[in-house]
Amino acid sequence: MKKSKLIIFDLDGTLYRFRNGSFSGSGLQKIILRNALKFIRKKLKKTKKEAEKILDDIKNKYGEDISIAIEKEYGILRREYFDFVWNVDAHQIIEGEENTKKILKKLNKKYEFLLVSDGAYVWIQNALKELGVENLFEGKILSGDGNKRKSLGNRFTEISERYSFLPKNIVVVGDQEKTDIIPAKKLGFKTIFVNENRISNDADINLKNLENLEFEVDGLFS
Repeated sequence: MKKSKLIIFDLDGTLYRFRNGSFSGSGLQKIILRNALKFIRKKLKKTKKEAEKILDDIKNKYGEDISIAIEKEYGILRREYFDFVWNVDAHQIIEGEENTKKILKKLNKKYEFLLVSDGAYVWIQNALKELGVENLFEGKILSGDGNKRKSLGNRFTEISERYSFLPKNIVVVGDQEKTDIIPAKKLGFKTIFVNENRISNDADINLKNLENLEFEVDGLFS
C-alpha cells in the first residue's frame, strides 16, 4: 500500500554529526581535498605544484563546488570526480545519535522516505551503511551528482513536480536554513530544523536532535 505522506531527509548534520562538529575542518574535508588534488594530478597530468595551484583557483572561484568547477573548466563529468574523490570510509568520520536507526525504522513504517543531499552518491551510500539504515533509503536517494542541487535552488522544485505528494503531506528535515528550510517553505512543505546550537524562525519545528522527531512529524501531519 502506497504511503500518502513523505519525509525528506537531509544527510550531513541531520542524520549524523561530524566527529569534530562540522564539515569545515573535519577529517572528511581533509580527505576530500587530498583526493581532489590526486584526481587533478592524475586526470590533467599535472605536477603536485600545478595541481595545488589549480585547486586553489577553483576554491577561490567556486567555493566548495569543486565538482562543478572540474566539469565546467575541464570537461570532466562530475560523477567521475565524485566516484574517485568521495569514496571515503565513513567509520572514523561520522557519528549518529544512539537511537537514530530505531527512530527511522519506526517512522518508515508510517511514512515514505526520500533522502536529498548535495553530496556524492558514493559518500551517501557509505554514510548510510555506517548508520545501518541503507535499506530504508534504497532507491530513495537524490544526490548532488547531477544538475539538481539544493545549493542551486532547483532541487525542491523538481521534487514537487516529480513526486505525487501534496505539499501539505511533505515534511523536510534538515540542519541548514538556506538550503533545507527556506526553499521548502516557499513550496508549502512543512519543515523541521535540526540543530543543537541554533533555531530557525522560518521552520515549523525546531529540534536539537532526532530524539523527538517521530512525535513532531506525527503532529505536523495530524
